[in-house]
Amino acid sequence: TPTVWLRHETPVLAPNREVDEIRWASLPQLWSGELDTTIDYPWQGQTLRLPGYRVGERSVWGLTHRMRSILFERLADRSGL
Repeated sequence: TPTVWLRHETPVLAPNREVDEIRWASLPQLWSGELDTTIDYPWQGQTLRLPGYRVGERSVWGLTHRMRSILFERLADRSGL
């Protein structure tokens, strides 16, 4: 179950067998769509364009992108945005 916390300082986090690397991204930039991108993914002889977002030199997509999208949808529903 994904969990969201509000912190006023940067916590010390360590990757483990389930987490390969940790990246920080600006929530206002994610919310505004400023970091949105697409990822070309080859599948069965064709190329799929999948949604994602840029964090530094990396692209985040797949389940991580979907969880972030669901979070923002729920926040928008609650705030009336």
